[in-house]
Amino acid sequence: MTTRKLSRRARRAAGGLAAALLAFLTVVTLSGTAQAYTAWPDVIIIPRSNGNTCLAQDWGSSLPHLDTNVPVCQQGARPAPKGMQWAVTSAAPDTGYSNVKIRNLWSGDCLTAVNDGGTWRAKILGCDSSRNGGQLWALTWSAQQDGWQFYNFGSHACLDSGQGTFLLRQDGCNPANRYQTWWSANA
Repeated sequence: MTTRKLSRRARRAAGGLAAALLAFLTVVTLSGTAQAYTAWPDVIIIPRSNGNTCLAQDWGSSLPHLDTNVPVCQQGARPAPKGMQWAVTSAAPDTGYSNVKIRNLWSGDCLTAVNDGGTWRAKILGCDSSRNGGQLWALTWSAQQDGWQFYNFGSHACLDSGQGTFLLRQDGCNPANRYQTWWSANA
């Protein structure tokens, strides 16, 4: 067996490689997943399927509906009526997308997916961490429909303006479905 000494140049290269590897491992070990914070403090939420309407809540009702206030929803008249003003904000760590709560600024309550006698529907209920399964929405962008989609993992349903219950149960939102795509604008 023959033993060969490494040249000075080879020793430097090996030392530099070891230092670079150590630096890389340090950065990877100390860094976590990237986090983004979503904060839409005062917006109206407009279904892509019908830009003449806005997501709204009537006082005393726990059911969302599409309001046909055309000057606000279509023409951008402001300020929006109180029942149409929403806050969409991060409420849990990101998991590859923002996990948000959708809170009505008038009532202070959150859009919630609930099992109502065997039928899943969207309701507007008090914001409460015990309801996170129904109140956390994965916020994703649909490039096909040029708008936002809201998916609730607790119900396995997408917020869908084409459903009377506002929820369509499926595994993930369909990026080509305009009823599952929403726009937002400052309220």
